[in-house]
Amino acid sequence: MLASFAAAALALAPTAPAPPPAEETPRTAREDRKGSLTFVLENDAFGTNAPDKNYTNGVGVAWMSPKGVEPAWMRALADLVPPRGTPKDARIEVELGQVIYTPEDLSRTHPDPVDRPYAGILYAAAGLVAQTNERTLDQTQLVVGVVGPASQAGDVQSYVHRQLGAPTPYGWDAQIPNRVVAAWRAQRTDILAMSRSRTAHLEILPTAGVSLGNLQTSANIGLGFRLGAGMPLDFGPPRLGPGLPGAGYFSPRAGAGWYAFGGVDGRYVAYDVSLDERSALGAKVSRRPWVGDVRLGLAGYVGDVRIAYTQVWRTREFREQRESVSDFGAISVTVRR
Repeated sequence: MLASFAAAALALAPTAPAPPPAEETPRTAREDRKGSLTFVLENDAFGTNAPDKNYTNGVGVAWMSPKGVEPAWMRALADLVPPRGTPKDARIEVELGQVIYTPEDLSRTHPDPVDRPYAGILYAAAGLVAQTNERTLDQTQLVVGVVGPASQAGDVQSYVHRQLGAPTPYGWDAQIPNRVVAAWRAQRTDILAMSRSRTAHLEILPTAGVSLGNLQTSANIGLGFRLGAGMPLDFGPPRLGPGLPGAGYFSPRAGAGWYAFGGVDGRYVAYDVSLDERSALGAKVSRRPWVGDVRLGLAGYVGDVRIAYTQVWRTREFREQRESVSDFGAISVTVRR
């Protein structure tokens, strides 16, 4: 099933030619008022390293409201975001998700004390997405969740591995103990430069953000690009990981289109619950404060459905980590309705 999602995204590029930019179909008020439902799956089985270590799996479902249903206090909050007094397309977004981290050797009941500890996070998030003049996307979000056995990450991974015939993870009894976590996140993404031709459209997207809380405290800055034809109005496909641009919002400019995208992101991490807390056996690794990501991917849409695949390469997150770079893939499907 996962391979079919990726194949569908790749198939859109050669089979969905879009009209030149001058003939793109203008968006209607009715289209603008559509909300969206997004599913995201991230897994290191899509990577080039051996799977099931470090950040090994994430799954999330998000709903973004149609335009005009946000309460008055949220519209007032959006108006406080610079530039003040400028009309904004403000929408509510809610999300449920789970992320899973494991060490490299799943066969040990007492995991390697200098490898990443078992950890799972089950979370709910709610926030505001404000888009200004088709050039700026501001996202602010409150995330609340649980770390530890209450996240059900061990049960989920064990069940999936049994169904797939994959190795059984034996060390979940040593995972980071239960605790409630929360974080406030804010991020801005701009379209800095645009270049159009009759066959292609290029956008450059700088981004900056911050996360504050006992889930993660960090600050990030990055630069991305999009290059394609008939590109929708969006700011890149959604992701579960911290510090990367993208949201469920997209508005078609034509009946179909596609784009390639990529970027780099640097992050200073002052605290990460999955690395800074001790496991149930007392083991603890040494978190690295500076982490970098490189991403490349392909997205396409037909009508109100967008499918995207992203490959992410991440530098070491803790000093004892054996490989200098880990990687994983992300598949997202967004349906406007």
